[in-house]
Amino acid sequence: MPHLRIISGTAGICLSFVILMSASADEPFSLDLRYRSETGENTGRYHTFWKKVDWEPKKTAVIVCDMWDSHHSVTAVRRVNELAPHLNDLLKAARRRGATIIHAPSDCMELYQEHAARVRALGVPAAKESPDEIAAWSYRIPAEEEAQYPLDQSDGGEDESAWENAQWNATLKAEGRTPGTPWLAQNPALEIEAGDYIAAEGDVVWNILKYEGVEHVALTGVHTNMCVLGRPFGLRRMVAAGMDTVLVRDCTDLMYNPERWPYVSHFTGLDLILDYIEAHVCPTVASDHFMGGEPFRFSHDRRPHLAILIGEQEYETAKSLPKFARRFLGGDFRVTVAFAAEDNRNAMPGVRAIEDADLLLVSVRRRGLSAENIGRIRRFVELGKPVLGIRTSNHAFAPKEELPDGHEAWMTFDPDVFGGNYTGHHGNKKAGSPKSFSWVAKEAAGHPVVKGMPEEEWKTTSWLYKTSPLVTGANVLVMGKVEGREPAEPLAWTYVRKDGGRSFYTSLGHVDDFEDRKFQRLLVNAIYWAAGLEAPEKLTEDPNHRRWGEGWSPVATADVEADYSKLPAGKKGSAFWVRTLIKAPVDLKGGGWTIDCPKAADVYLNGEILETEEVGAYQAPLKLWKAGGLNLVAIRFYGGAKSLTNFGQKPPMLEGNGKVAPLDGNWQMRVLGKEKDGEQFPIPPQFGAPADLIQNWPFLKRE
Repeated sequence: MPHLRIISGTAGICLSFVILMSASADEPFSLDLRYRSETGENTGRYHTFWKKVDWEPKKTAVIVCDMWDSHHSVTAVRRVNELAPHLNDLLKAARRRGATIIHAPSDCMELYQEHAARVRALGVPAAKESPDEIAAWSYRIPAEEEAQYPLDQSDGGEDESAWENAQWNATLKAEGRTPGTPWLAQNPALEIEAGDYIAAEGDVVWNILKYEGVEHVALTGVHTNMCVLGRPFGLRRMVAAGMDTVLVRDCTDLMYNPERWPYVSHFTGLDLILDYIEAHVCPTVASDHFMGGEPFRFSHDRRPHLAILIGEQEYETAKSLPKFARRFLGGDFRVTVAFAAEDNRNAMPGVRAIEDADLLLVSVRRRGLSAENIGRIRRFVELGKPVLGIRTSNHAFAPKEELPDGHEAWMTFDPDVFGGNYTGHHGNKKAGSPKSFSWVAKEAAGHPVVKGMPEEEWKTTSWLYKTSPLVTGANVLVMGKVEGREPAEPLAWTYVRKDGGRSFYTSLGHVDDFEDRKFQRLLVNAIYWAAGLEAPEKLTEDPNHRRWGEGWSPVATADVEADYSKLPAGKKGSAFWVRTLIKAPVDLKGGGWTIDCPKAADVYLNGEILETEEVGAYQAPLKLWKAGGLNLVAIRFYGGAKSLTNFGQKPPMLEGNGKVAPLDGNWQMRVLGKEKDGEQFPIPPQFGAPADLIQNWPFLKRE
């Protein structure tokens, strides 16, 4: 959509106004959908792709999910209040073009019972055909069956401090609201106009979509990892119903507590959920494709955007670098990774992501990319933005073979960008080869990139590269030397390029380096320095190891005993919990259900302890099950790690109506010592359950 941008500023203050031009009702929404596809079978890595589509406005609906007037989390309220005006502008733009607007503030329909938009919604005739379970919460769709859910939201996701939450609860009570469910209406910043609808029931929303001839649905609102995904009108249900569905990624938020796995910032948690949705549920799109202007960004999201290009096979950085970024950068950076194609060494889908990046990290070896992508990298450099490189990046775009048409090399990338002079390596890693050592250069003392590095020399894992002499102006930080050989070689340095941009390069980056604290510190320091930030004093703990010791961790049945042995002594205890969620069928029948497991345990179903009449057979009567919903089975063992080993070898069995089936799907485990608080989720499982914890009813085929 055309728009006019006016920018003015004084004394360092820049104000930006976007004046939206009217577009004819016949003009389609031109959307640039973003989605992700696995780089290869079972790699766990994903390419990012974009696809341009046109949506006819009259066949498009925008659904606003749960943008309430209040919430039990005060930080959630602040973010919703900040987002609401921008979302209202989107609704105005979509409405002007003829799109259907559906306001869906769940649990608030009573307030709107006489509102014209609610009356209109209830007056729509029933659709001739409706999808199965259209009125029910959706916990997972088939595409999520084998996916790993990216974060732990089982505590409800409140990210304010306990004292602030207590103050907020007092405020809610003073207003006459129920602290746990204080919402009464939709956020007042969202205007409900003539022709809009108000509906939060899945069947009513479906009737509206069919009545209006809608073929395309854009979901907005909160919270993405809970209601936006799971509501009867949410992403999963719309996708399962065959509706062409997208999430407006900058008009949403999530509930996530950074003190839970994977221990990243709130906004990085949102990025992880968006990645998950784009890979397993549906594409996303930015709001500016509906309304012009710029995408929305929360004011507290000040993270620099780091783009990482990975295209080398020798040192397995496709595995090590994303893990490094999640562990060390998830608090302060937005990180996007673009991988080389598995079947075409000169293809790298996702390079487009660097167009809005603030800094670039390269781990590529001898690739010639498309002219378009090489052009993107050149423009990034010419803008004077920071560039970092590890290991093979000094010959990143210097292929030895002839390139196909439409592809380009950048043979001088090393001296141009890093101020380097790569001519090969010393080959000192063959059997019997001499050792190599590294040390911080004397002239580098006090430089922020070597903060926390040892004063004494240390053994180097990587082959030593031949890099000297460097381009004039390069500032050597770390030197390296092969034992018994001369000369010593620059191993890490900074360089101020001709365009004024900052660069950092290190010839380290071997797969073993990423497990070395000295290399971790060097690379963390360099990334923060390149972004103009101060590096943290302490390096973070491995999030998966921390999760195992503090929270609910996936049970790897074959490795439980080994994992337990790695725990610090203070984390070990004689009592363990394991839990799983079982989605029961709507027509669940029968009264003689039992859960069979070892006798040295307490077994709970939906928070109720089960009785046993014979050893290991725990009675689970029908009245305790939630037909059509999620059922929490939690087991408390008392036999230490041995109990969990036995659990892995022989999982619990569900028995009833003459059938027996193992509960051998996904479980979670937690060490709690003498504590007894694992029998319930802190919040209802439909909100807090990660999709990868859910087991289907074991007597049914997989969904």
